[in-house]
Amino acid sequence: MKIYYFILTGLLISVIALIFSPIVWMEIGPGGYAYYGPTVPDVYIYGGFIFGKDLAFGPIDFAWKFQLTCILLYLFLVILSMIRLKKGKRIGVFAWIKVGLLFLFLPWISLYIGGVECNSDCAELTTRWAYGIVIYGILCGLNVLLIGLILLRPKY
Repeated sequence: MKIYYFILTGLLISVIALIFSPIVWMEIGPGGYAYYGPTVPDVYIYGGFIFGKDLAFGPIDFAWKFQLTCILLYLFLVILSMIRLKKGKRIGVFAWIKVGLLFLFLPWISLYIGGVECNSDCAELTTRWAYGIVIYGILCGLNVLLIGLILLRPKY
């Protein structure tokens, strides 16, 4: 049972770190500085926010809030799993829901990036992955390990 707590603690720490970590850095190109001026900021998509974009634009405002809501749902499922495990109850359903959220993250972030690029006329954005994607990979690995343990030991 300790291994389950160890994995869930890793998931808890990782998902909290993801909220405050940049996932994507979008650098403004020379055309962006020429069009918007020298003070235009680069765009950073964090797990829980976006920096460098006007939040008055509805789709951008919706996107960061939706992403944060999904990450907080994942966090809630991890905490709920820890509570249920402490009571000796099954946690498999929550692990599979978390897998679903992780599976949908990459298509989501791809759409998010595309939306930001489309909303950045003439900015010549260069998209680069930041270390938040490594944290996402850690979440995937820990979740796969958890699912494997649950399948091998169906008690939980």
